[in-house]
Amino acid sequence: MSLRSKSTTESLAHLTDLLRKNKKVYFSRYGDGEIYTMVGKDCLEHDVSDALERGLIHSFEIYDPLYLKAVGVNYPVEPGMIHGLFAPYIDNFDLEKYILKHFPKEEGAVYENQILFHYLSVFKPEVMTKFLDEFVRGKRIMFIGSTARDVVEKLYGPLEVYIQIPSKNAFYRMDEWFPEIVKNSHKVDVILPSAGVASNIINARLWDAGVEAHVLDLGSLVDAAEGKGSRKWIKLKGYKVNKVLLPQYQNHSVVFKTQNFFKDIWFEGRKWWKGKNYKLPY
Repeated sequence: MSLRSKSTTESLAHLTDLLRKNKKVYFSRYGDGEIYTMVGKDCLEHDVSDALERGLIHSFEIYDPLYLKAVGVNYPVEPGMIHGLFAPYIDNFDLEKYILKHFPKEEGAVYENQILFHYLSVFKPEVMTKFLDEFVRGKRIMFIGSTARDVVEKLYGPLEVYIQIPSKNAFYRMDEWFPEIVKNSHKVDVILPSAGVASNIINARLWDAGVEAHVLDLGSLVDAAEGKGSRKWIKLKGYKVNKVLLPQYQNHSVVFKTQNFFKDIWFEGRKWWKGKNYKLPY
């Protein structure tokens, strides 16, 4: 393998160390959607365009030890992972080939783990909670996304700045809402972009503007908190994020527990079957 992504344990340790030592740390995530958008294919929240491709490519070409790139290629299979739930993409080889073809400087690169926060939330909620308690909750937070503020605050705590953006094709209206981000960036310690592939472009523009903050793409956790099945992992195990919510918002009802007890039984059967037929795609 010419490219390697770290395990969730490795990635968490590295990120945690940087956050403790530096005021300015960026964490950007590149899954199959981001990589294929750079090829010119549409993705979930955005129609593709030359401008969107260029923005993503620019974000991927930032090289700095404090600008972390988490990429969904060649990462190790960890306990609980199956196809559809965090296991490496079946087109892993094609994704790696695209990166090496278009970004020759990436040869030999070692990336952060792209599904770090999702995996922790499902399989190690106590670790994810500890991360949020130390680096997000209680800080001055800016959230950028389309999820309702009250839902976001159940997961991350009170927000200092809330920037609402369109749920679809937000990139194409970026000139309307991005100035508000820059204007308010000095008021916060943590910036949480939640804009699909546009999150990477937000990160790159903030980096270029010299914004000093912890800018963290935590992925679709807010969708799971909302109960919005926008990703397959949420449909399969999104209810596990309940344990990561702030204690006063966690659902402890008998109905909720019963429903998820049967979901767990169904999932174990699915995991056995998928695991039986799973072949590592690299």
